[in-house]
Amino acid sequence: MGLLKRKDPQSFHLGDMDAAWFDFDNDGWQDCAYGENVYLPATDRVFMFRQNPTKHDFDDMTESLGMLPYKTCHVTRPCDYDLDGDEDILVGWKNGLSMIQNDKGKTNNFVEIKLEAPAGVNRNAIGARIQVYTDSMVQIRDVLCGQGHFGAQQPLEKVFGLGKATKIDSIVIRWPHKTLPTTTITNPPINRFLVLGENGLSGSFAVSAEEEKPSFVSGLSIYPNPAQSLVRFTLPTIQHSGGKVQITTVLGGEVLTVTLPPQTLELSVPLDEISVGTYILNVRLDNGVSYSRLFIKR
Repeated sequence: MGLLKRKDPQSFHLGDMDAAWFDFDNDGWQDCAYGENVYLPATDRVFMFRQNPTKHDFDDMTESLGMLPYKTCHVTRPCDYDLDGDEDILVGWKNGLSMIQNDKGKTNNFVEIKLEAPAGVNRNAIGARIQVYTDSMVQIRDVLCGQGHFGAQQPLEKVFGLGKATKIDSIVIRWPHKTLPTTTITNPPINRFLVLGENGLSGSFAVSAEEEKPSFVSGLSIYPNPAQSLVRFTLPTIQHSGGKVQITTVLGGEVLTVTLPPQTLELSVPLDEISVGTYILNVRLDNGVSYSRLFIKR
């Protein structure tokens, strides 16, 4: 704990409930967040630390990020909630759950990876290990599920910050199956959401470069994301005579199509018959306007 340089006021007690390692600024080095709870009137709040890339100690950045109000915290869970290539943080505290959006990670390069489990491997590839090699470092992420007491579900999508590196030498996947060889993908694209399977790259989708996704029109909102039994979207105010709502895989395969009634700006789409995974929600209006958004089905 001597590497964590906490600012005053600080206290010591046994109420550290949940901790998470994630690369908040996508510089390639893991940062840390944890929450304290139960033992009032001690500090009992969320703490956020950034790893110093030269000394590898950790500076307390809780106050500078405006996170001091999140007190009596019991869950700190990073996830790329808005699928923009950096990890946001979900905080469970006395007022409920709050999602803190991360924009700092956009200053560096990244790659986001979702595994497509081969035959014989559990559907979410739990237990797989992903290694990303650049010219300056090797990063490792394991695909995990829950984290035990007060630990929330781990994201199945893994974000790797690349800092200013402009190239990945290779990605190596070790599958959780004794008969399967490792999968190696050389020179994959960066700043993209990659779907990787047993035979390598299955799909690639832009999540940050606006020039690569001209069909994405600003103003479409979608929630919840990740979704479970249904996903609801809201269009900007626009006159239209109807259209279609289509859910596809990231490779373009049609999963579900429903009709959008005329002048409808909000609609809930049931997901009960859709498997867990990453999809694209497409709204195509009869007037030629289209909207698209990535979302995750848990």
